[in-house]
Amino acid sequence: MNRRKLIELVKDAVIVLLVLSAVFLGWESRLFGNTSADAGSFMALWQSITGGTAGGSPAPAQQAAQPGKPVAIALTDGAGGHYGVKYSLSELDNLYVNTARYFLEALSSAQPPQETDAQAWRAALKSLGVYFEYISPVRLSVLGDWLGISNVAAGLEGAAARRLCVIDSGGKNYLYFQDDATGKFYMAQTAVLSSIADQTGAFSPNSAVFAFEKNEDSAAPYTLLLPDVTEHPALDAANPLSSAAAKTKVLLTLGVSELPKPYTVDDTEVYVRNNFIMYLSNDGTVSWTAQDEAPVYRVTTESEAIDMAADMIADTLADYCGSSDTVAVYYDSTQEQAGGGYRIFFRYVAAGGAVYLRPDGYAASITVKNGRISEMELRFRTYSVSTEPAVLLPEVQAAAAAGGDFMLGYDDDGSGRLAPFWPKLPLRS
Repeated sequence: MNRRKLIELVKDAVIVLLVLSAVFLGWESRLFGNTSADAGSFMALWQSITGGTAGGSPAPAQQAAQPGKPVAIALTDGAGGHYGVKYSLSELDNLYVNTARYFLEALSSAQPPQETDAQAWRAALKSLGVYFEYISPVRLSVLGDWLGISNVAAGLEGAAARRLCVIDSGGKNYLYFQDDATGKFYMAQTAVLSSIADQTGAFSPNSAVFAFEKNEDSAAPYTLLLPDVTEHPALDAANPLSSAAAKTKVLLTLGVSELPKPYTVDDTEVYVRNNFIMYLSNDGTVSWTAQDEAPVYRVTTESEAIDMAADMIADTLADYCGSSDTVAVYYDSTQEQAGGGYRIFFRYVAAGGAVYLRPDGYAASITVKNGRISEMELRFRTYSVSTEPAVLLPEVQAAAAAGGDFMLGYDDDGSGRLAPFWPKLPLRS
């Protein structure tokens, strides 16, 4: 490399550093309207824009597979046409990767939220924007943590929402959501950092429509409908731990070596170790409980507890649940425990439907206390699309008949064959 080329490269590097420095200082000085976001949020935003980490290396694949991915996403163009996805997990993954940054920007830069009304919320759903729908209400502070924000904007911390959207209205961006606890609607102006139109313009509207747009008197007006999707498959279910190799791998992940051997009670293997006891049923259910008193290392936040539980799910159930195009394990909800700690619930979602796994509906529950897992129940299943067709009422008619909020569901009663149905939400025992 000659001296002139070297000088030019150094000049280019200096220019890039100066630009980044200016953007960083502008961010810190609230130049972009980010009233409460910190430098960590800037780095998270930079990673979401560049697709890499702060050090410049590619972001890990799991970065796009956060525990709180939505079960439905809609892009709305300037004319009010919707492109919606619900039933294809691969399409949901792709859209999530390309749209999560709008919620990162909104949650980190929002002005204090102001109460609004249903009419404004409906207008927002028909405006240029991006809509996320979750299987259960998610605390916005937790959602922010998943997106890489250390602290969401002031006024959003305590809110929880199943449905939220970010819209572009006259060149200004706004976050809208319905608070789950009160049922009230809120909006907050946010910074304009990424063009929503650039994303929505890449897709042509499909059949997606919100229920209120077809029927103003709908009992579930904000349900996203896909009228052109008329067929939903039946599913086949199997116990992956019937494979000796899979069972051995799972036991090792859970801290169980082959020796000493377990004893058996009513077709259930019982493993007793110094610091835990574990039961493995012949239907693939694992019950694990810590036996020693948990030392108080630190107080675990809800977000930390979910992350810890999600890591366990990634190392266990997610490895065996089936093809990533068909099934995934989704975060469902959190229960704060008396005396401290959190119980985190997860659910299988297959072919776009929530699996109701007997007896309580969940794929797993994991309790985290004092910085460690103290108890868990894991139900191992492998789901695949059945070759036999399923008969189901079309979605639009189901919306009219539901009498409330609903989504596609599958009832796993242990028989090995799951037929689709339309359960009302919330999915609880």
